[in-house]
Amino acid sequence: MDRNETVRISRLAAFGGLTETDVNMVLMQYCIEQGKPYYETALFVTHVLRDRQLMAYCFNFALSFYERKFTIYKLWSALNPLNNMGQERKLLQIF
Repeated sequence: MDRNETVRISRLAAFGGLTETDVNMVLMQYCIEQGKPYYETALFVTHVLRDRQLMAYCFNFALSFYERKFTIYKLWSALNPLNNMGQERKLLQIF
C-alpha cells in the first residue's frame, strides 16, 4: 500500500463508502508486510471477515499502522464550548 491508497481508504472509513474489498486489501497487505505467509494470511482474513467486531478491530489496527507509516494527518473541528452533552469534534479533512 502506498500513501495515496492509505489516504483514500482513511477517507472512505471516516466519511462512508468503505467496501469489504477495501477491508480485505488492507488486512492482506498488513499481514504480508509483517512477514506472514500468503496462504495463512488468506485464511486469517477469511475468518476475520465473518465477525464484524473482530473485522472492525483488525481493520482499525492495520489502518492506523499505515496512517503512522505514511504520516497521514486528520484535521478535526474545534471543541464547542456551548455543547453540554460532551465535547464532540467533527473530522473535517484527511491528508
